[in-house]
Amino acid sequence: MAGCRAKLQRAKDLKGELEHDIAAFAKANPVRITVEREETKRVFIFRAWDVAQPKKEWSLLLGDALHNGRAALDHLAYQLAMLHLGRELNDQEARKIQFPVSGTTQSFTSSRNKIQDLLRPGDLAHIELIQPYNQWDEAIWGPLLPPGPPAPMPLYLNLLTGLDNFDKHRMLHPVWSSPALSKGPEGEHQLGITSMSTSDQPLEEGAEIGRWFFDRTPPETHNIADPSLFYPVHISLRSPHFGTRVGRILDNCITAAELVLDMFEPCITTGSQPTSLPYWNTDQIEL
Repeated sequence: MAGCRAKLQRAKDLKGELEHDIAAFAKANPVRITVEREETKRVFIFRAWDVAQPKKEWSLLLGDALHNGRAALDHLAYQLAMLHLGRELNDQEARKIQFPVSGTTQSFTSSRNKIQDLLRPGDLAHIELIQPYNQWDEAIWGPLLPPGPPAPMPLYLNLLTGLDNFDKHRMLHPVWSSPALSKGPEGEHQLGITSMSTSDQPLEEGAEIGRWFFDRTPPETHNIADPSLFYPVHISLRSPHFGTRVGRILDNCITAAELVLDMFEPCITTGSQPTSLPYWNTDQIEL
């Protein structure tokens, strides 16, 4: 398991480097949020200013972290094949072996047919259970609990594989986003606020990021001392999962890969069967 664990640790190290750099950059280049009142429309409009462009290096760090997380699974598949065959793989077998992650039964069947002679039937059956197309199957996962539904393990295995494949051909684009209200103002109903909105677009200089709608003439804006409390910003991806903090996306992908390694480690170390299906690391429940 040394190679599998080393790849996964490299993914964690790169994630830590990326998050540290983003935090330092955000501290040195804080996004300024302002609020303006349109009295006739009964609305507050929030805008973003001083939006510094994300570093290009973040795309590279992100892609490398994802690739190492995905490679840990392929290293595992190679070790499972050695376990079954009782020897090193030849060049033809080594080119065939991979850890399949498929969104449909048809796609998985095609992948399974290529490797079924290289893996123990029980190991292959467990690999099939955690495929993304089974992520809603409560017969496999039991009641779908946080951070699902769907079941997070196959969901984030699919995301890990999809993002890694994307990065092989195109750059992933970290962007600044303000995905949601952290909270409304105290006494919002008494102020006449009827609803609030957020933007689903990356932040740009002067761009509108949200609105508060009132059922009466809005109060003066100077009563809002710090608009950033209501529209916090962080680095996300343009797609998918726009609005989710990029560190959280990586956390979820890496956690999913680690759970797979944990499940199959007894196979490699003692020749036994995989452990029971893990639902999720209960410490990792933030979406």
